[in-house]
Amino acid sequence: MRDETVTATGEADRTLAAFALVPGWIAVGVLISIVAAGVSIPLRYRWVPLAVSVLVVGFPHGAVDHHLLARVRDDSTPRGALARVGATYAVLGGGYALAWFFLPRVAVTVFLLVTIVHWGTGELYPLIGIAGVDHLGSSTSRLATAAIRGVLPVLGPLVAFPDRFSSVVSLLVTPFLGTSPPWVAALGDPQVRAAIATSVAVAVIATLAFGAVRARAVDAVPPHGTQPTSRVDAIVRPRTAVGGWLLDACETVLLCAFFLVVPPVLAVGTYFCLWHSLRHVARLIAVDERSTADLADRRIGQPLWRFGRDALPLTAGGLLVVVGLFLAVPRSPGTPIESIGVYLAAIAVLTLPHTVLVALADRDQGIGLR
Repeated sequence: MRDETVTATGEADRTLAAFALVPGWIAVGVLISIVAAGVSIPLRYRWVPLAVSVLVVGFPHGAVDHHLLARVRDDSTPRGALARVGATYAVLGGGYALAWFFLPRVAVTVFLLVTIVHWGTGELYPLIGIAGVDHLGSSTSRLATAAIRGVLPVLGPLVAFPDRFSSVVSLLVTPFLGTSPPWVAALGDPQVRAAIATSVAVAVIATLAFGAVRARAVDAVPPHGTQPTSRVDAIVRPRTAVGGWLLDACETVLLCAFFLVVPPVLAVGTYFCLWHSLRHVARLIAVDERSTADLADRRIGQPLWRFGRDALPLTAGGLLVVVGLFLAVPRSPGTPIESIGVYLAAIAVLTLPHTVLVALADRDQGIGLR
């Protein structure tokens, strides 16, 4: 049975699914191929996706939380939604910002944990509500999938590139005159990393195996789905539960390879922009009637213009947070890379309330860990 949160079928769904999923697949696949071919990407270029994310998709995707909640709840008073969202950011973000100054090692640890939770649960709506997969109907399957999708962008780089992982964590806390948490060095031990890699591998296999069993059980209950109208439809919106599981499995394996092969800064920056953030934008478009009407005519330009317009005011507000941190940190960044460290700390401050608000939208749409 299809989840009740899946958007209406038709051309709009196919266009939205292609927009949400395909760019990430291409970016991840291309980078894996480049690195596997032995091409060394200069360090300065590895930071480009994170730098670009300041204005393109990455940073702005969190500036539309009030629109997301208002549309999900069919709220006719967007100003009220903006006030509630603003209060959430002020309280949670403000309190968390103080932690970076007084407890930087704790703050960076919280950031990594929140990132795991948000990036993991953030994969549920794209899979269920956009791709329309059918094997994630239980709490167990959703929790396991969210956990796997969340840990890969963090633990993959830790396992494959421990020194670079440690340097990025240090980059985050250095402007606040802190030192890396002691667990960073402990996790860098080869035996610990081997244990982490083994545990994650077992979890991935178990989760995908459980999903395969559930998908076969769903497909055993006829009738199910409709015949896809094109090859793109069959790929991005599978007709059967087993097809949906195959999409999930291929994405999971692709992400495993991506974070184990591609240098961490480049991998995380690319994932942030073209995988996580783009899927969040697609979710906002999915709950906008005007945008879905455009998608039905295969027009993506107008929905993207509306997103940019809606995101602009609070993106500017978020940039003020970045500027405020630059001015307030005890140690001013001396290089462009150190500046990106402050930018990442600002993202951390904004990610905590963003995670809470998206979780509320998940609950309202029946996507959450029920």
